[in-house]
Amino acid sequence: VVTPKNTETEVTGVYPQGVVDNYKVTFQDGRDVVTCGDHLWSYRFARRSKIRVSTTKELIDIYKEKNCLVPMTQALEFGEDDFTLHPYLVGCILGDGNISQSHCCLTSMDTETIERLRDLGYTLNKWKTLDGGLASTYGVVGVVKHFRELGLMGTKSRTKFVPDVYLNATKESRTYLVQGLMDTDGYVSPEGKMYYYSTSLQLAQDIQYLVRSLGGRATITEKYTKYKGDKVLSYSVYINHRDGRDFVSIPRKLERARPKRAVEGNQLTNIEQVESG
Repeated sequence: VVTPKNTETEVTGVYPQGVVDNYKVTFQDGRDVVTCGDHLWSYRFARRSKIRVSTTKELIDIYKEKNCLVPMTQALEFGEDDFTLHPYLVGCILGDGNISQSHCCLTSMDTETIERLRDLGYTLNKWKTLDGGLASTYGVVGVVKHFRELGLMGTKSRTKFVPDVYLNATKESRTYLVQGLMDTDGYVSPEGKMYYYSTSLQLAQDIQYLVRSLGGRATITEKYTKYKGDKVLSYSVYINHRDGRDFVSIPRKLERARPKRAVEGNQLTNIEQVESG
């Protein structure tokens, strides 16, 4: 399990409690957990208010009257790096790459992304220029075998996903992966709000997991977009993090991304009793 210091620790004992009342606690960003009525929660009512502690049962009446904010975790220190391809490359290819055939290529309008990949040791050969010269497609040399080993070759926009070895990687590698996704296919609004859009529900959920593991909030909403004239169901991941600059690296997005006032916490939105256990 994860400790309050954001490290992993081993559970050394589980002791019988008999039959207890269980409650499903739901948070603002969609996360939920089932816990007992006597579980102790740390929370606060508003910015800079003191930390309070109450049981789940006590919170049932409290959260209906006041906004209860449970402290967010910092970026979680867990996992290990057990892969060949750099996570930034994997993020870029999942974002704006084509791995549906026998080759791997990346389309980008940002030379900084291409140069970063070259600095990481990858060979990218320009194939063609698109959109009136704004973007170019590059072939990535010598990576097809590794993407096939990850189970990603042949996936398309609706079936892309983040392999488990990257979901369970170190904090640094998880950050690089998100940067690759956001640099290529993410959006940063003029106000600094961050979004990622995907037609793959699995990829959206994987990004949500990564952001949460790095101390942020991420919510998924459905929306319909047009693709080649067709109405397509897509998923919008809204990313809220203490400093959006951690999740992008190219200049045009860094200019918009910014640190925020501390993310105060994850608001409790619902507590309901479920089957006892």
